[in-house]
Formats: sequence, structure tokens, C-alpha cells
Amino acid sequence: MKKLYNKIVLIFALSAGTINCNAQNWNNIASMQNFNFGCGTETFLNWNNSMFVIGNFTKVAGDTSIRCVARWDSTNWYNVGSAIFSGIGVYAGCVYNNQLYVAGEFFNVNGKSALRIARWNGSIWDSVKGGLSYFPNPSVSAMCVYNNELYIALGYGLVKWNGTNYTLVSSNTKSINTMLVHNGYLYLAGGGTAGEFTVSPHIIKFDGTNFTGVGLGFDTNPGTVINTMVVHNNELYVGGDINMSGTDTIDNLARWNGIKWNALKPSQKINSGVKGLASDGVKLYITGNFWKVGTTTCNRALSWDGTNYTVMGSATYGKIAHIYKNQLYTGGCAVERWSGTISPSGINEISNADISINIYPNPSNGIIHLEKNNNAPTSLEIINLLGQTVFQQALYSPTETIDVTNLEAGFYTLHLIEKNSISTKKIIIQK
Repeated sequence: MKKLYNKIVLIFALSAGTINCNAQNWNNIASMQNFNFGCGTETFLNWNNSMFVIGNFTKVAGDTSIRCVARWDSTNWYNVGSAIFSGIGVYAGCVYNNQLYVAGEFFNVNGKSALRIARWNGSIWDSVKGGLSYFPNPSVSAMCVYNNELYIALGYGLVKWNGTNYTLVSSNTKSINTMLVHNGYLYLAGGGTAGEFTVSPHIIKFDGTNFTGVGLGFDTNPGTVINTMVVHNNELYVGGDINMSGTDTIDNLARWNGIKWNALKPSQKINSGVKGLASDGVKLYITGNFWKVGTTTCNRALSWDGTNYTVMGSATYGKIAHIYKNQLYTGGCAVERWSGTISPSGINEISNADISINIYPNPSNGIIHLEKNNNAPTSLEIINLLGQTVFQQALYSPTETIDVTNLEAGFYTLHLIEKNSISTKKIIIQK
């Protein structure tokens, strides 16, 4: 792959480091007219070689047939089953069992009763066992697949769906904005400070049975909230309106080192809320409401290379950060695309001495062969660039072949977990 070189790089000499400025910029590719209130886009996800945009909009780029769920193929916008949702809006989306699930605050889709949740199988919209009628909260805020079940965050708590039935997981996990799977745990984050969040305000993790804290969490001042999470180079990053973790200053973007939360570069603070995070395996992309990092002006978009920030033009909204077909997108009342190409230049790996594993071929067409140094039971997870677990399987023999041809082309992380040991590999799927 070609490396992306900046056409112009301005280097500012700062006592505490360097901030670069990128000459590329953002292009508006579609306005998203609002449904009732708030800006149009809520969730971006990739499925079946397309990018799906989910939110509160009644038309996309002037097309009134596209409402609440839109499909983008890098060139054109399409409606998804001519969906019409009755209610306030759609807030969350997730792919589960090769179907697109969407959820929010609505009561039917295309005339079918579907309280707060519906699914698209590629041909028709349908309810999910009638919806979430017996869970007493009007809105779904986030969804994530964990241990082959779909976890659904409502305003008051957490529910899971196994393809047949709903189960209440907790009624004490309020105000969840975002969830992801990392190192065998389901991480939940948002505005919660009570109930399960008492142990570490705003962020906790779940092992399928128990909720536990993630360090000290973050301060409980009014307005403190986590908006977004991503796994970047096998480390968990969170962004939001967060100022302190214990006595450590965070300033809206933090990295978890397994022991405590840290600012990326304390001398160069992001001055306002972070809304979106995305990783291509080489750089971390950051969007939000901010307009300065350190003393340098930056309009809602930055990248981080592990040492320095780079200002990425001037985004209009910055509500989301998302990668699709090696291009970076953000959203709000419109969808914007970065004019440069996201091109990871290498495949980085982290290995644990207790697990030796080879994967081949790499790049792969989706048929992956694995060879490991023992026959101990091993848990395999495949993580996409959003930090979402898209494949899980138990491995019981030293040689295994897995078929993930259903996954989109792109960059993925493989986690292999044996008891307290983990090996991480990066793989490219090409089609």
C-alpha cells in the first residue's frame, strides 16, 4: 500500500512537543435533515461491503425516500427497505447473526409493531419478538455483541438478546452511551455514577457474570460523560467530557494502561469534548467539539501517532469518527469525508510468551489458518477497527482453520486468550 504523505506540513516548536497540521480537508457528501430534534447521524457501521448511517433524519442529500437508516457504497446513497419508523428516532445499530439491528425510541417500522428495536435481514424489516415492551424505559442508546449475544443498553439498564429471548442483565447500569468488547470483557461507558457505576464512575466492565471497575473511573462533576471508546494497538481509549481520574488530569481523552487512566500528552490538552474515536491500527483519529489542542487551533478533528497530534483540517460537526474502505468519515447534521486516504503502513503485533501462534495467509481472503504451540483451550476474538468483536470461537487443537469470509475487507485484530495470557495479531482481509 502507498503511504499517505502530507502535501504541506507546518511544524510548530513547542516546549512540550510538536503538533503537525495536515493540508487535506473535509468534504460534505450529504446533508442529513433532522427527524424531530438534534443533529441527524447517531451511528455508523460497516456491513455487506457498505457503510450504514443510522440516526434522526427524514432525507439524505435531498432524497426523501431515505429515513433513519441510509446505505452508502462510496459513491451513492440508498434507502434500506424503504424504512419508515414511527416515533422520535433511531439511535443505535449493530450487526448480529448477519442481520442489521437498529434501536432507539420508536414503536413500529413500515407499519409493523416494533417497540424500540427492529432488524433488517437484507430483504425485509421485522420486529424482534415484538420489541422491548416489558422493559420500562423509552429509549435504547447503544448495542454490542458479546459472547454471541446482543447486549442492549436502555436508559435504566442492560438487556441481552440471544436470538430467541430477552434477558434482563442489570437494572443498575443507567446512562450507557457506548459499549465494546476488549480482552474478553464487555466495557460499558457513559454518564452513570450510581448503581454498578459506583465502583468506577462512567466506565465499568462485565465478564458475563459480574460488573467490576476500570481503575478509578472519572470525576462525578455535573456534565462529565464518556461519549466514545475504541481499541487502538490493544489499548483502550475513551473520549468525552472528562476532566479528572482520581488526581490525574485527563482533559477529554484518556488511555487505559491496565492500571490507571492517563492523558495522551498532558502538556497538550484537548480543550473540549471528544465525540468520536477510530483507529486504523497505526493512527488514532479523534473528532468532537474541541477547537484547540495545546495552543494550536484545530476544528473538531485530530490524529495521534503515539507521540504527536496532527490537526486534520476543519470538520463542521465531528460527532462521530468512522473508517470505511480506507477513508475517514465524521457526522452530525451532515456526513463528511476526509479528503486523504487512511493507509496503514504495517502490521503490528503484541505477543505473550505463553502463547506462540502463527496465522496465514496474511493478507487473507477470509480463510485463516492458525497454528499454536499447545492444545490448551483458547478463546479467539476478532476485533474490527471500531473495537467491536465481529467473530468469536473456542480453539481446542494446535491447528485450526476459520472461515470469516463474511467479514468486510479491512484491518482486524485477533486476540487469543488462554487463562491470563493473551497474544494479539493483526490481519488484513482482502476481497
